[in-house]
This record gives sequence, structure tokens and C-alpha cells, in this order.
Amino acid sequence: MTLIDRLLCCARLWTDANERSLARLATLVSNDGKFFTRLESGRGNATTATLEKFARFLGDGANWPDGAVPREVCEFVHIVGISSEACAVAPDVPEEIIGGAA
Repeated sequence: MTLIDRLLCCARLWTDANERSLARLATLVSNDGKFFTRLESGRGNATTATLEKFARFLGDGANWPDGAVPREVCEFVHIVGISSEACAVAPDVPEEIIGGAA
């Protein structure tokens, strides 16, 4: 799975959890509401700096309902090379959720 595929997967998890659009997420993170439209169409790409911005945002429990950051997002954050407290393993948290209450 490519970094772009991982980003798209994580972005969709966020939009589903927050009942928001990909355009809203892109606007919040990169001030570019058409970012995902270009990415999905193959007309755009993501720089390392952009991937890091999304990793920081998506890896922050404050941006998820109840602070629950999905495991897929934590994996993306780790692969991008961003450290996130929300993605630290907690022994009493269900396997599919890291960094938040179930």
C-alpha cells in the first residue's frame, strides 16, 4: 500500500467518524479543499511536508470523537515518521483503537 493509499484510507476514516467531507479535511489541514479531488484523479501528488501535516492532524486525538485514533491512522503516522502521544499503545484500550476511549 502506498503512502497516498494510506492517507486516503485514513482521511476516509476521519470523514466517516466526524461526518465531514474530504474537502473539509483538506481545508483544515492544508487550506486546499480540492487536494483530495486532485489526488484521487491522479492529477495531484503529496509532498513530504503535506503528508507530515496530515499525519500530525490525523494522529492528534483532539481531532477524533472521544479522542479515539484508529489503528490504521497510528500506523500511517508512524510510517510518515511523526510521533504522536495519541498513538502510544495503552494496555487497557481495545486493539482496534489506540489513544482514546472505546
